[in-house]
Amino acid sequence: MEKKEENSTPEVTQPQANLIDEMYVDGTASISIRQNVAKIDFYQASPIMSKDGADEKREFRKISHRLVLPVTGLAEIREILDKIIKQTQENTSK
Repeated sequence: MEKKEENSTPEVTQPQANLIDEMYVDGTASISIRQNVAKIDFYQASPIMSKDGADEKREFRKISHRLVLPVTGLAEIREILDKIIKQTQENTSK
């Protein structure tokens, strides 16, 4: 008998790709929670050239976007990320 994996998140319908606003970010700057509302700040990075022309790799990180959602949304994000990590680990061990 095959064990069926339980999914606590409801199924979400996917709209057409051209109807979703996409944004590119280089990373996550911070996550804050206040009164059951989570705010995730994302940044975009730009290289900084040193004044003396040295080949030093530095970057300037500017907050570019903020995602605001209920705290329960963070739990959903974690659940999705856990599944992705598990699948990635299973795929790399094959």
